Amino acid sequence: VSTRIADPFDLNLLDRQFAWLRANFPQPSAHEVVIVGMDQQTTEILREPLASRVVHAAWLEQMKLKDEARKYWQAAAAERPDEPRLKTFAE
Repeated sequence: VSTRIADPFDLNLLDRQFAWLRANFPQPSAHEVVIVGMDQQTTEILREPLASRVVHAAWLEQMKLKDEARKYWQAAAAERPDEPRLKTFAE
C-alpha cells in the first residue's frame, strides 16, 4: 500500500530500476512507443472521462494531428473552464 510520503521514494526507486535494466539488458521495442508525461498536480485535477480525452489529445498531438487534438482539448477546456492549461492547449 502506497502512502503519499512514500510516493516520491517509490518513484525514484522505480526510475533507478528502469535505468539499471536499460543499461544492463537493453531490448529493442517491438512497437512504436508514445509516452505522455503529466505532473502530479495535473493528474490530480483530471478525472475520468476527462482524463481519457486528455490522454487521447496528447497522443494525437504526438502523432502530429494537431487539428484533431484541438477538438479534444476544446472539449476538455469547456468541461473545466477553471483550468488554464487546458484552455492553452485548446487555442
